[in-house]
Amino acid sequence: MVRGGDVAAGGIGCIVFAYIVLLRLPVGIPRLVALLPWIVLLYRSAWDVPTIHLRAVLSFFFLWMIPSKLLLLCWNLGAVQDPSVTASFPRFFAAMALSINIPRSLIDASSNAAESNAAPAPDDRSAPISWKSSWIWLQESLAWQAVIIRASIKVLLVVLLFSAYAFRDRGMPELLLYLIYSLHIYLACSLIFEAIPAIAAATIGVKLEPQFDKPFLAASISEFWGKRWNRLVSSMLRASVYEPVLSVLTRLGRAGPDRTRSPLWVRATATMAVFLVSGLMHEVIFLYTTKSTPTWQVTGFFLVNGLAMVVEVALRRNFGPLVSKLPKVMCVVITLGFIFTTASLLFFPPLQRPGTCFQALDEFEQMLGALLAVK
Repeated sequence: MVRGGDVAAGGIGCIVFAYIVLLRLPVGIPRLVALLPWIVLLYRSAWDVPTIHLRAVLSFFFLWMIPSKLLLLCWNLGAVQDPSVTASFPRFFAAMALSINIPRSLIDASSNAAESNAAPAPDDRSAPISWKSSWIWLQESLAWQAVIIRASIKVLLVVLLFSAYAFRDRGMPELLLYLIYSLHIYLACSLIFEAIPAIAAATIGVKLEPQFDKPFLAASISEFWGKRWNRLVSSMLRASVYEPVLSVLTRLGRAGPDRTRSPLWVRATATMAVFLVSGLMHEVIFLYTTKSTPTWQVTGFFLVNGLAMVVEVALRRNFGPLVSKLPKVMCVVITLGFIFTTASLLFFPPLQRPGTCFQALDEFEQMLGALLAVK
């Protein structure tokens, strides 16, 4: 049986191959042809990973993120547009394998500091001197102490959430269960995506932006998906789907008479393409996680949210002054209420259908028991 380490080894080998071979091949089809066998290998090996938690995590990294970045590399798009990323293998590996985006300004600053033998810049947030500044520091600082404290709190909350699942068969309302699912997904994802940038910052000397920016404060659908929830995926989809679709439609001569700004329908088409691809890739992750036939509800969830974003942009474009007068609290409630409702109808049910949750709970209990048994 293939274990997670074999999938990780295949992913690392794929990145090494990309750095040594792909970058030396002509841009375009030759690179794509050379890369495809590696992607097939990743998809094949990930299917045999034995546990649900590991399949879910590996599916995101090795079936979506890394292949997407390497496909962009075939056309010199994405992170490799920055010469400093390909100038060193550690930086290239971090950009391809980790859930990070390296902003150009940070790379330039890091390179200049290295050339001048300057010490890396410290965290720009001052040390806490009051309860208010301590709370802000704990929430936003990238200092390792703050990262460890935040991670510890989130781990504790995840354990408490798993304990709450025990009441699932004791009359727990379905909406409450879905709320627990929402918190579980957010905490688990933020744990993974916060730990990796912290490690990357320590190893390659680049301070990185957090991938989640308080999504529970989003006042619009576009703000939630575009600025607050999983910035890595947003950036990746923009480079691989949104901009190419927008470019193709623009070249077809349908970008408006002044050619300075694409009309709403062009940007709406590109937006819907992004949500379609995101939905299909989530279907792949769900397929590998649950090992059951796709219901396409997850794709529907993302298409509904994409359509909502298009409508929202159209409303802001035509009724901007009126929309801007709405209280922010009302906008946050409407935004989160819409996303939670659509997730309850379309996103969460596929996770329940094959009994995946019970198997995941059993895995977590076994892991927790093994940790407690260690003396």
